[in-house]
Amino acid sequence: MLYQPKELYVSGKQNLETGEMKDLILLEIRDFEPTYDEAALNRIIEEVSPIWEGVSLDEWLKEIRGEEDE
Repeated sequence: MLYQPKELYVSGKQNLETGEMKDLILLEIRDFEPTYDEAALNRIIEEVSPIWEGVSLDEWLKEIRGEEDE
């Protein structure tokens, strides 16, 4: 196999307006092993659910995407 999927762990800076990334430092290269851990996902959902209480997800997404109300 010529190409193999890898995970790259890097540290760096990203311009939030342009998305440009700079000063990247390679921290680690791992073999890519896609896994799905439902128990871990459910734990994370339980941890962050209180933070999202009272937030309208539709309105939040519109704000993030820069959509204006018609």
